[in-house]
Amino acid sequence: MVAAQWLLIIAAAAAARHHRRIGGEDGCALYSKQSIMPCVKGSTFGCLADRAIVWIKGGCRATIQVRARNGPTENIRCGEPGDSPNVQYCNARGVVTRPHVRMQSGPPGYVFAAEDNSEEARQWRNRSSVQFALQQMAYEYSGNYSAAWRYKDRWMVTPDGRSWISLHDVATLFEIALGPMGLHAQAAAAVGVEWFGVDTQQSVTDSQMLHSLLWRLRVDLVVELGTMCGGSAIFYAKTMMAYNPRAKVLTYDVALEQQRLRLCEPFSRRRSQSPGARGLVPGLQHKHWTDLKASGNIVPVIGDPTARRSAQHELLNLTSQAQVVMVIDDGAHEMLPVIRHFKQLRQFVTPGSYYLAQDTRLDTDCAYAILTSRQHWCEPWAKLRQLGQGYAGLAIDSLTQTAEFAQEWEQDRTIEAWGVTQHPGGYLRRKITNT
Repeated sequence: MVAAQWLLIIAAAAAARHHRRIGGEDGCALYSKQSIMPCVKGSTFGCLADRAIVWIKGGCRATIQVRARNGPTENIRCGEPGDSPNVQYCNARGVVTRPHVRMQSGPPGYVFAAEDNSEEARQWRNRSSVQFALQQMAYEYSGNYSAAWRYKDRWMVTPDGRSWISLHDVATLFEIALGPMGLHAQAAAAVGVEWFGVDTQQSVTDSQMLHSLLWRLRVDLVVELGTMCGGSAIFYAKTMMAYNPRAKVLTYDVALEQQRLRLCEPFSRRRSQSPGARGLVPGLQHKHWTDLKASGNIVPVIGDPTARRSAQHELLNLTSQAQVVMVIDDGAHEMLPVIRHFKQLRQFVTPGSYYLAQDTRLDTDCAYAILTSRQHWCEPWAKLRQLGQGYAGLAIDSLTQTAEFAQEWEQDRTIEAWGVTQHPGGYLRRKITNT
């Protein structure tokens, strides 16, 4: 119920982010149409909340009459023959770039609106990190960036039937809600999934996807990079033991357990104070962790398996005893380590199984942080982008564009059945070859 309530809030926020394209007596109307394609309010044209800017899409070209609150009526023409059918924004002076409007309620808006032409705003936009961030958050971004949401151009009507939002917006806001600036600061029980009282730190949709994938493939060995609090390892092990009591999770982390616990305990303590989440603890402190280690179903290792040749020999010995092996990289999330991990560990994934690069959405989190002046936790991102790098999403984009990748691997977007995920584009399937 809590998740459903928050999804409604996210949908409402997405509608606000898409500038409240609302019909009725709102000071926004079609004055004349210059295109052959239809111009339907709320579908192919509309006005932003402040009515200083209008938008068109789908081939509509029109003059739109706007009336600002307590202000005069104004006609704004938008669109010319041959223009792209993508969303286009116009004001009285002509075409404008995608506006970033300050929110009056709900999530904070960007530092400066697009129509703000002050010297301070121009200097802000000229920062390389801001330019990267604006490109990252632009709905019309047309690059091959693998973390672009799968249903980027799908539109939905909000429950009140008066507004349109895109699944791209829902997915982006869903991620922001689960990120460091999101709901966990307001309603801790709405973040992630609990599993037998364990804080898994996995989102609702991704938990279902992973559970289904493990069960369907009958994976009997998961190699996890990034143990952190241990909740995910318990989740994987418990799922696999339901069909194979001898299944294992081999989980690596470069930090010692006590170091990680100091980071995990405050987060779980805050969440456990919410109604319905009493007694929630990090996986490392849960009885399941102790029991699963003792039974051999979880094998924790301190270190990076790609850092030592001997570690890879040990890994080869373990994976050779398994029928189905899946690798899940939930480690550093930066571009170069993710590429290195994939290149060195892909050999252990069995044909038909998956290599999952998690948190490919971090570039979105960091772009939002920079555009809303919350970049203190995400400062490395701007430096990485200046070097032409980024996080896991850009790593996957780099890998999947190569002929070498295509020979043996494929990027499987069908796994993202819910349309919203923290790992968009990160499910990489090893092909089954007829040899």
